[in-house]
Amino acid sequence: MKLKLKKSYLLGIAGLFVIVFGLSAGVFLVQKFALKTPKAVTDVTVSFNPATANLPPNSTLSVSIDAGTKSVAFAQIGFTFDKTKVRLSGEIQPITTKLQTEIQRTTQVDANNTGSAHLVLALAPGNTAPTGTFEFARIPITAFTTTANQVALVSLNLTDIQIVDTAGNQLTVSGNSATLNLNTTRTAS
Repeated sequence: MKLKLKKSYLLGIAGLFVIVFGLSAGVFLVQKFALKTPKAVTDVTVSFNPATANLPPNSTLSVSIDAGTKSVAFAQIGFTFDKTKVRLSGEIQPITTKLQTEIQRTTQVDANNTGSAHLVLALAPGNTAPTGTFEFARIPITAFTTTANQVALVSLNLTDIQIVDTAGNQLTVSGNSATLNLNTTRTAS
C-alpha cells in the first residue's frame, strides 16, 4: 500500500511540475512573440502641393505620390472638399507620364455637386512602373463662397484610396490635407 501511495504521490508531483513548466513556457512564448504588435508601416504617402493656398485667385493643387522603392502599377486617389466653400474650376487633370492608362475620373460637375472626386490610373502594359515621388494629378480649384476669412480643407478620402504595386500587393497609404484660406482680408494697422 505504501508503494502505491509513493508512486501516485510521485506521479502527482511530476504532473504538477509539467503543468507549472508548461504554463511558464507558454507565458514566456506569448510575451516574446504574440504580444509584440508590429509597427504600422506606410508604404506610400500621398500629398497636396501647395499644402496651403490663398483663394482668390484660383489655384491648382498638385497631387503627388511618394512610393519610395515600391513600384506602383495602379492608383486610385479620392478626395473631399466643402462644396459650399470651394469648387473645382476645371476638370481634374491626370498626369499620365508615369501611369498612362486612365480608368476613371470624376467630372467637374459631379465633383462640385457632391464635394468629392476620385481619379484612377494604371500602368500601361510594357511600361516601367514608377517609383519614388511622382505627380499624379492636378486639381484646379476656386473659392465658391464670398464670405471673408473662411478656411476650407481638401482632404484625402482614405476609404477611396487604393495603390497597388506590380506584384499585386495593396500598399498602405498615409497623406495630408490641403488648407485653403478663402477671401482673406487684411486689417488696417
